[in-house]
Amino acid sequence: MQPTGVPRRSAGWSASLRIAVTTALDSPLPSILLWGTALTQVYNDAYRDILAQRHPLAMGQDTYACWPEVRHFNEPIYGRVLEHGECVLLEDQEYLIAPAGVPELRYFTITYAPVRDEHGKVCGVMVVVMETTSRVQAERDNRRLTGAALAAAERLRLMVDQAPGFVALLSGPQHVFEIANAAFLRLSGRQDLLGKPVGVAIPEAASQGFLTLLDSAYETGQPFFASAMPISLQKSSGSSPSLHYLDFVYQPVRDADGTINGIFVEGNDVTAQIHEHRELARLNDELTDKVRRLEIAERQQSFQLALADRLRTLSPLDDVVTAACEQLGRFLGVARVVFCEVDDDQQTFFVRSEWQRSGLDNVTGVARTLDEFGPDNIAELRAGRVFACADTSTDPRTAEHAQAYARVNIIASLAVPLVRDGKLTIILNLHQIAPYHWSTQDILLALDMAERTWSAVESVRAQAELRAERDHSRYILENMTEGFGILDPHWRVRQMNAEGLRLGQRNSVDVIGKNHWDIWPGALGTEVEAVYRRVFATGISETFEQDVSVSADASTWLEVRVSRSSNGELAIFYHDISSRKLVEKALSDAASHKDEFLAMLAHELRNPLAPICTAAKVLSIGNPDQARIRQISGVIARQAAHMTSLIEDLLDVSRVTRGLVTLDRQALDVGSIVIDAVEQVRALLEARHHQFVVQMPAEASWVCADKERLVQVLSNLLNNAARYTPDGGRITLAVASTDSDIVLSVSDNGIGMLPALIPRVFDLFSQAERTADRVQGGLGIGLALVRSLVGLHGGSVTAHSDGPDTGSQFVVRLPRLHQVPAVNGVDVAFAAQMPARALRILVVDDNIDAADMLAMLLVTAGHQVVVEHFSQAALARASVTSFDLCLLDIGLPEIDGYALARRLGAMPHLAETVLIAITGYGQPQDRVSAVSAGFRHHFSKPVDSAELLALIARISLPQ
Repeated sequence: MQPTGVPRRSAGWSASLRIAVTTALDSPLPSILLWGTALTQVYNDAYRDILAQRHPLAMGQDTYACWPEVRHFNEPIYGRVLEHGECVLLEDQEYLIAPAGVPELRYFTITYAPVRDEHGKVCGVMVVVMETTSRVQAERDNRRLTGAALAAAERLRLMVDQAPGFVALLSGPQHVFEIANAAFLRLSGRQDLLGKPVGVAIPEAASQGFLTLLDSAYETGQPFFASAMPISLQKSSGSSPSLHYLDFVYQPVRDADGTINGIFVEGNDVTAQIHEHRELARLNDELTDKVRRLEIAERQQSFQLALADRLRTLSPLDDVVTAACEQLGRFLGVARVVFCEVDDDQQTFFVRSEWQRSGLDNVTGVARTLDEFGPDNIAELRAGRVFACADTSTDPRTAEHAQAYARVNIIASLAVPLVRDGKLTIILNLHQIAPYHWSTQDILLALDMAERTWSAVESVRAQAELRAERDHSRYILENMTEGFGILDPHWRVRQMNAEGLRLGQRNSVDVIGKNHWDIWPGALGTEVEAVYRRVFATGISETFEQDVSVSADASTWLEVRVSRSSNGELAIFYHDISSRKLVEKALSDAASHKDEFLAMLAHELRNPLAPICTAAKVLSIGNPDQARIRQISGVIARQAAHMTSLIEDLLDVSRVTRGLVTLDRQALDVGSIVIDAVEQVRALLEARHHQFVVQMPAEASWVCADKERLVQVLSNLLNNAARYTPDGGRITLAVASTDSDIVLSVSDNGIGMLPALIPRVFDLFSQAERTADRVQGGLGIGLALVRSLVGLHGGSVTAHSDGPDTGSQFVVRLPRLHQVPAVNGVDVAFAAQMPARALRILVVDDNIDAADMLAMLLVTAGHQVVVEHFSQAALARASVTSFDLCLLDIGLPEIDGYALARRLGAMPHLAETVLIAITGYGQPQDRVSAVSAGFRHHFSKPVDSAELLALIARISLPQ
């Protein structure tokens, strides 16, 4: 088909007419320009299909003469556009037209837009047309077929509605209700099921596993049968759920070709039958339980009478306990009964008495630690609960300590505790040498015997507790975390615990009974002596802090509390507060840093406020002209933008440190992060004339991360390096990988850091210490943000500098991603990996940013790249250099890409060079033109980087 093109008689046209005609002709949609009062037609190739036989006569023809059958409709619209400058949009408009001589009904979506001349006057109408006849007719057919299907569905619904059980038909993988009979609606308690997925219509079904069963039947094609399956249904809003039991089947439904397209559900509500069966079982269990309890009561009463008769004639404690153990052991038929006294403070127990069957080792008088037999059972006993274990080797509470039980022939154990004042004091143990399930009767009898026996030993226990209290106090003094000492009125050390000796750096032999001032002569004449003497004299307790040297380069801070006791002795407590002192110093340092930061913040905010205030003052005096107003507005806008940036940085670090940032993790090639980060700081690098080097590994490096946040991390580090490196410095960004990590390092030869700053360089408010003159600006929060964001990714960041003027290096480590996904059908791992060989590539594009970014991508992939921005320069370079691959833009200013490709292809040494077109022209004819010019491949902008790298990797393979 011959392209329409610009008419040959266009020489005398106005500029506005030429632009309008060009716009219409270049439009990819059917477009027609109606110009002047006669509405003369000019249209593009796409519009010719609508004109049919009226083309080419319609070109330049009055539109009313061309389309007389729709003049009555279009004329008012043209009037609105020409007279009022309106834009009119008609969607799916019906027209009866006869482009081929035969009237036919067609539908169009049309836009009418005014076309103005150089003075803004409407001189024509631009009409863009999209025919929608096929879609409109398809929608009508669909409505007709849908109506027929609904009628058939209604007939089916009426049939199944009369079924005695519940019936439903679910369609598609979402299990949408197509049919639900009256029984199903009554069961669900809902009337609006049809058209809804099961998960939406009956949400409680999803949480109870029914959707999983439906999915399984749909996916496998296997029917699912259920008997008496419970389901809880809430039949109305605000009502309590009701429990039902159902017999049902999920039967997959297949279409004509065997594909599963639905599930047929049929079943019955058997709730009433289940309740009847359970009630019968409950009544039977109740009767059986009553009989059993009567038998237990008779046996328990018999045991209690026998025990009471036995204990009545005994008085010594050991005899009482032994007799009770024997009575219980013989009655229950156990292997051993042990009565243990517990020292809960010492975490030990002592076997006071026992009864055992012959053949077992005697354990009377044996002492053990409580945890030797497992902490879980001891925890139960301390809580006052009976501990029953049927098999110590398999019970998870005791299995870890099974050997300890086995050493004393304990396989099954029943322990009954006595807890007094929150402490475990007595344990009654029943043992079996084989696995045994302890019955309720066993436990009740053991509890009863324990209570009766414990009442007989209360008085003896009271005396034992007095003795234990004395020992306990001594134990506490010896094991307390504070140092403690007692001085008599003659300054002799009467008592000092282990912690006091440790803090005083002495042993008990050198201290106890000795004069305090002879032991520590250095305390004479100090605050220590003054306080001790005042407390001795006044009886008023005092507290002071003391810095005690423990070595040539270390000391300990002590808090000393001194009190006079009722017998005139001096009680001294020593508490190590070194940790507290460190915290106080850290808090003081943090407060100092905060004050420095606030001063910096005030400084940084005053800087932009000063020119803003001055600008406001200038505007308020005099009568500035427009140029001066624009200048002042620019100042205000720049300074306001700077203030906004400062505030955004503050808010960002606040959100990160408070955990309010959610990462959008995805599989990322680190190369893409490097490209974006470098793009953000490129202007600063160029403005400071830095030499910038990027070192990438041979293979792609992948991480699972939030791209925006990692770009923020890397751009922060690069921005810092650029700002703190004098103009013309060297900055290196290196990427490496290990088996587990991806390592990114940013190094510079800038001002460096003091060694004291490095441990807290990532802390907030530390920036001011890097440079005193503040010429670099900033709030000192960038590195704190870097550390927080890297930490959120599970990584780490470190800093290094050999000192001032030696440069700095910051290293970020991130977990490496080994499983690399595929994107858009291209194997990204293959596309981004090091090619079979590094290619020499020429990139030609007059868009400098586009060319530089494409070159950076190719260098990252391991290739050698030369960039030219003009065709003549590219030809000159190619005449003396061989290239494996040339990436050429088509729209070049001097010589277009087609001509450049032909001239490169004519060079003998470039005969095997692969030419690839990179262009914004993506129509089929553009691709044909590219092939004709010698291009082997064609990419439309924006270029799919993964697809381009995959192609280049294939080209690099040995042929």
